[in-house]
Amino acid sequence: MLRNYLSTAFRSLRRHAGYATINVTGLAVGMACCLLILVYVVDEMSYDQVHEKSDRIVRLALETKGGDGEWRGRVPTFYMLADLIGGNLSGVEKTAQIAKGDGLLAVGSEKYLDEKIFLASESYFDVFSASFLQGSESAAFANPNGAVLTQAAARKYFGDADPIGQVFTLDNQQDFEVTAVVEALPANAHFHFDVLLNIESTKERYNAEMFESMGAQWIYTYLLMEQPETAASIDQRVNSLMKQFIPPDVPVEVHLAVQPLTNIHLNSHFESELEPNGDIRYLYLFGAVALFILIIACVNFMNLATARSSIRAREVGVRKLLGAHRLQLIRQFLAESTGMSLLAVVLALGLSVLVLPVFNSLTTKTMTADGFFLPEILLSLFGIALFVGLLAGSYPAFFLSSFLPVRVLKGDRESGRSGGAYWLRRGLVVFQFGISIAIVLGAFVVYSQLNFMQNTYPGFDRDQVVSIRLPGSMATEDVASLKSELRRQPGVMQAAAASHAPPEGLNSWRVRRAGASTDTNELISWIAVDHDYVETLGLEMTEGRSFSEDFPADAETAIVINEAMARYYDLEEPIGQTFEFESSHFPESRASVIGVVKDYHQTSLHEEIRPAFFFLDAYARQILLKVDTESVSGSLASFEATWTAMVPDWPFEYAFLDDEFNALYRAEQQLGSVFSIFSFLAVFVACMGLFGLSAYMTERRIREVGVRKAFGAG
Repeated sequence: MLRNYLSTAFRSLRRHAGYATINVTGLAVGMACCLLILVYVVDEMSYDQVHEKSDRIVRLALETKGGDGEWRGRVPTFYMLADLIGGNLSGVEKTAQIAKGDGLLAVGSEKYLDEKIFLASESYFDVFSASFLQGSESAAFANPNGAVLTQAAARKYFGDADPIGQVFTLDNQQDFEVTAVVEALPANAHFHFDVLLNIESTKERYNAEMFESMGAQWIYTYLLMEQPETAASIDQRVNSLMKQFIPPDVPVEVHLAVQPLTNIHLNSHFESELEPNGDIRYLYLFGAVALFILIIACVNFMNLATARSSIRAREVGVRKLLGAHRLQLIRQFLAESTGMSLLAVVLALGLSVLVLPVFNSLTTKTMTADGFFLPEILLSLFGIALFVGLLAGSYPAFFLSSFLPVRVLKGDRESGRSGGAYWLRRGLVVFQFGISIAIVLGAFVVYSQLNFMQNTYPGFDRDQVVSIRLPGSMATEDVASLKSELRRQPGVMQAAAASHAPPEGLNSWRVRRAGASTDTNELISWIAVDHDYVETLGLEMTEGRSFSEDFPADAETAIVINEAMARYYDLEEPIGQTFEFESSHFPESRASVIGVVKDYHQTSLHEEIRPAFFFLDAYARQILLKVDTESVSGSLASFEATWTAMVPDWPFEYAFLDDEFNALYRAEQQLGSVFSIFSFLAVFVACMGLFGLSAYMTERRIREVGVRKAFGAG
């Protein structure tokens, strides 16, 4: 019996090859789109599960409530927090801390600038998993000056030589010995390092205030809970403990956010994340697109199946006249429909494997074809195929099999242009094109949003501005000399030095109005600049003046604020207002406002413009050069030559501010590209179904066309 079903189905598909091709291809394309998005979603949701204890690890982030009533969150916390929590909170098995850094790594005469040099507490490997290729967990930090390298970093710095025992120098200051080599963390982890150093070995290089003050927020704190269930209920206990230990000079409105490790990538959007995170909303969006495309493909499949069913009414009559039972006909139609659906699954898997490299390049993922063959993915796919096949075959199976042979053979059957099936097909066509149009409109909205973010004026001139990174240990007079020499290079129109350059995030100090209580301290962002910063970036002064060499006292008594800070403190006349700072920079720990800068976006348009102030200081980590558009390549060559002559021990590293800003919107660019492609495929699949229906209608009306032409129709 099964053999008869299969042979009959094969003859039917061969006789109507065009119909079969359209039907199977449309469903396969829809399933392939769904499969690609499903694997992408699974990959996004798998972040940090590589750590064996991931269900027991949480991260602490610091939230503060400002005077405007808004909560602001930053991931870095203060160094003492780990000891405070670990020693006083039950249910915490271990604490671990990491800090992201960079530096100049020297191996002999070779020097490398590495941006993934992490500091870690000695308990790091007790909390996070690592696969040791050389050395061991116990030996990793046994030497205070020990260093753990990834396999890729070890090969980069030491070639084929055995890295264990090798010595490198960091920032021309301190020697470290390689004690272990580990596999790099996979792509689906929320942070990655090349070099891991014991944080205790670096304390002498940093200001003691970084380790002793709650105001110094620079380190990332993680807790390993004893039980997974305690990780979900620790929030209230952590914050109760904080209130007991918080000093009086820290604002009362402080809250520790407890984030499960596996939730960080998709649900954390605080300031100063270790790496850019994903967004759960994008997964919802992609999931909806996948569902809609699959629905369109399934509607096509059902439409063509029901349309073609009326052609087979005479076949049903003949089969029933020859003794076929209704149950046999039902099985026959369901088997044909399900077989085509399962064939579409096989084609969908093949298509997915073929286009995976392109999909990876669009999403900057490193997914492999193995993800398509996970048991849960295959079961879901074949479940969908069975459902679609049974649903599409149900109409011909149950409706046609009920026909009386005598009536069918006399021609008493639906014409195909009336009755329930006809109106069902028309409704489904309208429905699927409605979905297609909605997806296209969504793609247009995404594109418009991306275009807005990339082309909106951020409030300063970012075009043709080169940012050159400076060594952290560079002396003040050397910075001034370098800036002066670069300013004299051909093509340079302006030059400035600053502690931060857009789109870099800002540090903050505790600030209050002069004479106010310490309870009113607020964390306000700051930028250390020189006299030329405002002019170089083309910032607009709305009130007062900028810093000037004609006013030597500006360095000790003056600040410039942005409009957001004036609004934050409700300053109707900001010029002359005095603020007090918890910092040793100003001799009297206070300074007065001399000017107000029009608000500009220091970071991406995703973030609101925060209150900030500028002050004069020789501390600089960036030199900004406004260059002539006609001599960029020649200017860069002269910059590098000048740099090599004046800073021979540090690599020349530069970036254009417009490129840096565009990189902030890489996620939106990927979203726009992927959304556009899937929008096209949705319309393509819908059009394939409409083409199939048009071909069917043409076939049904061949006799009508012949009669009309016989009567003289052109």
